[in-house]
Amino acid sequence: MQVFYVVARMITLNASNAIGFPAFDVNMNLLGFYQEGRENATTEVVFVPVSGIPAISQGEIVKTQRLLQTEMKSNSSAVYTLARCNNDLVKLKEDVILFHWNAKDRISPKW
Repeated sequence: MQVFYVVARMITLNASNAIGFPAFDVNMNLLGFYQEGRENATTEVVFVPVSGIPAISQGEIVKTQRLLQTEMKSNSSAVYTLARCNNDLVKLKEDVILFHWNAKDRISPKW
C-alpha cells in the first residue's frame, strides 16, 4: 500500500499520547502515522504502520478515517495528497510537518 493522503493534524489517543499524523491510501484506508522524531539535531518524519501502534483500537481507526473525510468535505488545507506534492513522498512529509509547525488552528482530535 502506498501513502496518498496525510492529514496534518496530530492524533492523540489520550491527553498525552500523541501518535502522529494519519496517513491513508488512495481508498482512504488508514495505513499508519507519520511521527516527528529527532536524529542528530535534525527533525525526521518517520512512518509507523497501524500494526506498530498496539494501543490504537478499531474504533479509533474508524474515527481517524472519518477525520480525513470531514477535512476533505471542508476543503481543509490540512489535507495533503501525494499528487499535490508532485508525487514526492519526501515533499509530502515536509509539507505536513511545516503546516503543523505553522498552524494557527492546531486542532488535535482526541479519542
